[in-house]
Amino acid sequence: MAARTLGVMFQRGNGVSRSDDSASRWFGEGARSGDPESMLQLAIAYDHGRGVRKEAAAALDWYSRAANAGQPDATFALGDAYEKGHLGVQKDRRRALECYRKAAAQGSKDAASKVRDLDR
Repeated sequence: MAARTLGVMFQRGNGVSRSDDSASRWFGEGARSGDPESMLQLAIAYDHGRGVRKEAAAALDWYSRAANAGQPDATFALGDAYEKGHLGVQKDRRRALECYRKAAAQGSKDAASKVRDLDR
């Protein structure tokens, strides 16, 4: 978790110069060590091109790893990808709903709302 803490420090500029490059590097260290929150932050970095080259396949991979590790925001992001057909996946309402249900079970209130919307 120390790597994630350093990533957050660089992301926010807390006690260090703000640097998306350094934040992404530290989130990568944490992600490769198995920290689900670091996996999520690295996925977001790849998704939006913050400190790393924008890369849909890498974002999808890290969102998936974080979701499999129980990170609800990552599971929600996968649902969003399937609902909208981005990050290199085809629109798939059924898979989106599966992801949103899983994220809701993991504690995501936003996902519970999405389940109600898509389940109609």
